[in-house]
Amino acid sequence: MGCECSEWVHRLFAMSLPVLYLAGCTLTDLSNLQGGSADVIEIASSSSSSSAGDGDVGGFGATSSASASSGGGGEAPSCTPLVGNSLLLNGDVELGPTPPPSMGNWNGWRASVAEHDTANSGSKSLLVCKDEQTEGDGADFATWADLYPLPTDIGPGWSFAASICVRAAPGFPPPTQLTIRMHELPTLDHVGTAVTALDDQWQLLTIQGAITQSDPGVVSLMVMADSLADGTCFLADDAVILHPR
Repeated sequence: MGCECSEWVHRLFAMSLPVLYLAGCTLTDLSNLQGGSADVIEIASSSSSSSAGDGDVGGFGATSSASASSGGGGEAPSCTPLVGNSLLLNGDVELGPTPPPSMGNWNGWRASVAEHDTANSGSKSLLVCKDEQTEGDGADFATWADLYPLPTDIGPGWSFAASICVRAAPGFPPPTQLTIRMHELPTLDHVGTAVTALDDQWQLLTIQGAITQSDPGVVSLMVMADSLADGTCFLADDAVILHPR
C-alpha cells in the first residue's frame, strides 16, 4: 500500500498500540484491540441491520432528515443519521482529499479510502476498499475518523451516541458484515450495531456509550469490515458523533 503518514495517522499512532511497519510508514495493528466490558453497549442485535427511522438511540431518534438533498438529486436521504449537533469533522465526506490518502479526517486500516459520487446526502460518500497488500489473506479492514479536537471535558462518564450510513459499493463485492465501533486509545473498543446483508440501499449503524478512561488521548468512530473476499469494498456517509447531556 502506498502510504502517507498524515496528521491524523501521526496523532492516532503516537500512542502505545501494537504496530506493524509497511513501506516506512507506521500503521496500527487493530487485530489486538479488546472490547470493554460493562460500559461497552450494543444497542441492537449484531446479526440484523438497523434501518433509518427504526429506533431511538439515547433520545436521538433517527426521525428527520440531516440534509435537504441527496446524491440522487434533491430527494431526502434514504438513511437518516441520529439528530443533533455532531462533533465529528467531515462526517458528511464533502471535504474531499486533504491531503491524499486521508479523506478529510477519514483514514483506512488495511484499506484505501477515496471519494465516491454515490451519496446518501450531498454529493460525495466514502469508498472503502480492502488494500491490495492484504488481498487473499482473509484479513479484516476498517475506516475511522477521529473526534478532533477532543472536547475539553472528555473523561470517564462522558456520554456519546454515534451513527453512520453504509451500503454496498457499486461494482464491488461487499463485506459479509460491517460493525460500528467507538475506539478509545490505547486498546478499548465500544461495539455497536452491525449489518450482515449489504446491498444498494443505505443502512444505519448506531452506537451509544460512555468514555471510560481519564485521558483517552484519541477517540475515533470506526467501521470494521469482516469475512472478506478479494476486491471487497463498501460506501459510508453521513457519520455523526453526539454528546447527550
